[in-house]
Formats: sequence, structure tokens, C-alpha cells
Amino acid sequence: MKKIKLEKVSHSEVVALQSICQDYNRSLTIRLKPQLSVLYFETILYVDVLVKLVLFFRTKIENNRDTHNFSVTISQAVILLYSCQQTINLYCVDPRNEYLYHIAEKYKNLLDQKLKSI
Repeated sequence: MKKIKLEKVSHSEVVALQSICQDYNRSLTIRLKPQLSVLYFETILYVDVLVKLVLFFRTKIENNRDTHNFSVTISQAVILLYSCQQTINLYCVDPRNEYLYHIAEKYKNLLDQKLKSI
């Protein structure tokens, strides 16, 4: 399976990415209602991948390095891209956290480029 490599990610960017994933996870779980539909099962998969991403970023944060290099699976990259896109969409409604918006925009563009080049 192919992986997407992210290089020279600053410590503060990892913290921001973790926050972006947590926010997206929270928004998905609020709307999660048990039913037999494809959307319900897709949401369960998204939540599962998001929890793994949050824990992955947490281990990176606890390493206390200035910069990080890591690889994510394609499914993780896609979910991270969705998370960044949701943060960008929410920023239009509530522009309180400009830093998160810029990090989301940066990694949305980077992941989009890397996923298209597979």
C-alpha cells in the first residue's frame, strides 16, 4: 500500500492538525445516528480513521521535536484532507482562529497535490 510522506512539519502544525481532526471527529459524531445506510457506515469509517490520526498526532506531539517527518496511509490522507476542508468551510462562518485556517489551507493543498499524483 502506498503512503503519503509529510516532511518538515513543525510542532505547532502537528498540534493544529490534531485539533483539526478532533473538530471534524466531533462534528461527525454529533450527527451520527444508527441506521442501515451507506452514509452511516462511511461516517463510522471516518470516525475510526480520525481517532487513529488524533492518537498518531498525539504521539508526535509528545516527542517534543521541532520538526517532524512522517507518513500517512492514503485513507488517512483523504480523511485529513476532508478535515482540513471542513475547517476552511467553517472559517468562512466563524473567522476566530486564523492560524488553524492557514494550516488547514496549507495541508489541504499539499495533500490534494500528493493524492492527485498517485
